[in-house]
Amino acid sequence: MDMVPEAALAVPNEEALAAERQVREDQIRYAEAAVSGIRSILTGAQFYRLRQYCIEGKTESEITEAEGVTQQAVSKSLVSALKKRENF
Repeated sequence: MDMVPEAALAVPNEEALAAERQVREDQIRYAEAAVSGIRSILTGAQFYRLRQYCIEGKTESEITEAEGVTQQAVSKSLVSALKKRENF
């Protein structure tokens, strides 16, 4: 127990947890607005995959597994969606 830093044993207070939760909620709202704003220029698959990747924090592998497609298909779709976003 002597080797564990005291800060690691500290329990976050409710205020800190609420602040962290608020920051995460704000990040999600911002990401949703950004993704929704470009929805009209993306294919359905691109929109779905970009949302899963950017908002829900899923990896390419998780998206691949859920959709039953190749990793290359997901990767190309995300790259294409991000390029379209840059030009939006």
